Amino acid sequence: VGLVNLPIPYDLGANSETCNHLTNASCPVAAGQTLGYTLRMFIEAFFPVGTEVTVEFRIVDQSNAPVVCVRVPIRIVSP
Repeated sequence: VGLVNLPIPYDLGANSETCNHLTNASCPVAAGQTLGYTLRMFIEAFFPVGTEVTVEFRIVDQSNAPVVCVRVPIRIVSP
Protein backbone atom coordinates (compact mmCIF):
# COMPACT_ATOMS: atom_id res chain seq x y z
CA VAL A 1 0.00 0.00 0.00
CA GLY A 2 1.44 3.36 -0.99
CA LEU A 3 0.77 6.77 0.43
CA VAL A 4 -0.62 9.49 -1.79
CA ASN A 5 0.68 13.05 -1.56
CA LEU A 6 -2.36 14.85 -2.92
CA PRO A 7 -2.61 18.60 -2.40
CA ILE A 8 -6.12 19.71 -1.45
CA PRO A 9 -6.71 23.47 -1.52
CA TYR A 10 -8.35 24.95 1.59
CA ASP A 11 -9.94 28.34 1.05
CA LEU A 12 -9.06 30.63 3.94
CA GLY A 13 -11.55 33.26 2.78
CA ALA A 14 -11.08 36.50 4.76
CA ASN A 15 -8.31 34.77 6.74
CA SER A 16 -6.11 34.75 3.64
CA GLU A 17 -4.91 38.29 4.47
CA THR A 18 -1.61 37.50 6.19
CA CYS A 19 -1.25 41.00 7.65
CA ASN A 20 -4.43 40.47 9.70
CA HIS A 21 -2.78 37.63 11.64
CA LEU A 22 0.60 39.14 12.54
CA THR A 23 0.98 39.15 16.32
CA ASN A 24 3.99 41.40 16.82
CA ALA A 25 4.07 43.64 13.75
CA SER A 26 1.95 45.23 11.06
CA CYS A 27 2.26 45.58 7.32
CA PRO A 28 4.28 46.61 5.50
CA VAL A 29 7.11 44.64 7.10
CA ALA A 30 10.83 45.26 6.69
CA ALA A 31 13.21 42.74 5.14
CA GLY A 32 14.79 40.62 7.87
CA GLN A 33 12.12 41.49 10.44
CA THR A 34 11.08 38.62 12.76
CA LEU A 35 7.33 38.10 12.62
CA GLY A 36 4.80 36.25 14.75
CA TYR A 37 1.77 34.79 12.99
CA THR A 38 -1.33 33.08 14.41
CA LEU A 39 -4.12 31.53 12.37
CA ARG A 40 -7.06 29.55 13.73
CA MET A 41 -8.65 27.18 11.24
CA PHE A 42 -12.09 25.57 11.32
CA ILE A 43 -11.90 21.79 10.97
CA GLU A 44 -14.92 20.27 9.26
CA ALA A 45 -16.87 17.71 11.30
CA PHE A 46 -16.38 15.04 8.62
CA PHE A 47 -12.60 14.91 9.24
CA PRO A 48 -12.14 11.83 11.43
CA VAL A 49 -10.41 12.17 14.81
CA GLY A 50 -6.92 10.67 14.54
CA THR A 51 -6.36 11.82 10.97
CA GLU A 52 -2.73 12.83 10.45
CA VAL A 53 -1.70 15.05 7.55
CA THR A 54 0.94 17.56 6.62
CA VAL A 55 -0.44 21.04 6.03
CA GLU A 56 1.47 23.41 3.77
CA PHE A 57 1.08 27.16 4.21
CA ARG A 58 2.33 29.45 1.46
CA ILE A 59 2.51 33.19 1.87
CA VAL A 60 2.86 35.20 -1.32
CA ASP A 61 3.47 38.87 -2.01
CA GLN A 62 1.35 41.28 -4.07
CA SER A 63 2.76 39.75 -7.27
CA ASN A 64 1.81 36.23 -6.12
CA ALA A 65 5.52 35.41 -5.72
CA PRO A 66 6.28 33.06 -2.79
CA VAL A 67 7.65 34.74 0.34
CA VAL A 68 7.61 31.73 2.67
CA CYS A 69 6.41 28.14 2.62
CA VAL A 70 5.97 26.07 5.80
CA ARG A 71 4.92 22.43 6.15
CA VAL A 72 3.44 21.43 9.50
CA PRO A 73 2.38 17.92 10.53
CA ILE A 74 -1.00 17.92 12.28
CA ARG A 75 -3.26 15.34 13.93
CA ILE A 76 -6.97 15.91 14.44
CA VAL A 77 -8.01 15.37 18.06
CA SER A 78 -11.29 15.63 19.96
CA PRO A 79 -12.07 19.09 21.37
